[in-house]
Amino acid sequence: MKQISDLRRQLATALFDAGFSSTRHGGGHSTTSSFSTLKSTNVLRAALCAGLYPNIVHIKKPEKRYMEVDGGAFEKVPEARELKFVCLKNSVDLVKTPTPRIGSDGRTYTSPENSRVLIHPASVNSREGGFTSPWMVYYEKVKTSAVFIRDSTMVPPYALLLFGGQLDVRHSDNKIVIDGWMHFDVASVVGVVIQELRKSLEELLARKIENPDIDVSSSKLMDAIILLLVKSGY
Repeated sequence: MKQISDLRRQLATALFDAGFSSTRHGGGHSTTSSFSTLKSTNVLRAALCAGLYPNIVHIKKPEKRYMEVDGGAFEKVPEARELKFVCLKNSVDLVKTPTPRIGSDGRTYTSPENSRVLIHPASVNSREGGFTSPWMVYYEKVKTSAVFIRDSTMVPPYALLLFGGQLDVRHSDNKIVIDGWMHFDVASVVGVVIQELRKSLEELLARKIENPDIDVSSSKLMDAIILLLVKSGY
């Protein structure tokens, strides 16, 4: 805890020196008041997504099962052992055109190659089955007896759409694809809106970097993005 506290102070000092915070020290109530918007868990998850991308894992759940009760039925939460976790085999593929390959089904694929991973057994997520989002971000991937991911947390889809990789809006399929392998079934108009939001956000952040005195917290764009993450994160 002392190390975490020291790290908070170091980060707060760096942000203050760069003009991104009104307080130098990262302890007590000052940090909370400076970063009030970070009270939302989904906003924190989005920040992790932006910082650790492309370390993304897709959670594949089994077919839905239901349990009958008096007055209806409810969906059963899958057990942790029933889940499958898939991530990019090599994130370097994102910076170059993937080489076409023949899959196990005999079809030719040009998207980045995926591989199955496991959550490290020491992680609390290794015993979790009820993920509300099918996406996770992780800090580290290691190979021992198998390929494991460590330090993982669930992220909302909108965090990936706003802070992830290259968007491909497929209007005819009502689908958005990120970096050739993450698929989202949405209306094409949503894809266009997301593209415009990302463009405007990148322009705002660029202006903030050039002039740290700009107050982005009062921007209506930031209000809209935060509201989207908080209210429609999953």
